[in-house]
Amino acid sequence: DLLQKEIEKKESNARQIETNYNVNSMVDDDIVIDLVRNKIIEYEEKNASYIIEGFPRNRVQAIFLQSVGLLPDNVIILKTSRENAQQRVFEKLKNKFPDKKEEELMELAKSSVDETELNMTAVENVFKGFYCELPVDKFESEEAVTDELGKLLKFKAKTNAARRPPRIILACPPSFGKEEIAERLASRLQIIHVSIRDLLRKEIQLKNANSRDIYEKLNNNELVDD
Repeated sequence: DLLQKEIEKKESNARQIETNYNVNSMVDDDIVIDLVRNKIIEYEEKNASYIIEGFPRNRVQAIFLQSVGLLPDNVIILKTSRENAQQRVFEKLKNKFPDKKEEELMELAKSSVDETELNMTAVENVFKGFYCELPVDKFESEEAVTDELGKLLKFKAKTNAARRPPRIILACPPSFGKEEIAERLASRLQIIHVSIRDLLRKEIQLKNANSRDIYEKLNNNELVDD
């Protein structure tokens, strides 16, 4: 019964994630928090350094980090103008939905930016006095942003004299390329990159792989893999 319930939960989560992706909306907090919790536990047990991007995206997710006693060494929030944010989201939507009218896509972009700004203000309030901002519009490329972040983190590491492996939270404007920036940083700092989008993609894939395998083994009265 427990395994069957886990299968149903996985498949339900995967369907919900796919639905959110298709309509360009946020995935339910419960699903995202569950995925992040598992990763945090895994890396904390290994005493590993990591950078998380794409989380937290709202107050509920930020409070979750506090509730489990996770206070990152660095919470960095990249800032851009509202106009640039809307244009990036608009271009992304135009590529994703080529058949929709531009006026409709621009309204969707504005709504997305409104929601992001509201949620990030709540995140900033949770980490008030603890996070730092980096305006990104003055940089010519994401590579230049990565360079500046590397300098900032190197400086903070010296001044903080951390006694344990660093844990970094990176929050970016919508459609800014946070995965690429975080991946470059992780490579330079030789730490683990935790991508929420990757975790969600893998959750969708698990619906088509692990869940089916478990279900078949249950039906055949076979042992399920550890």
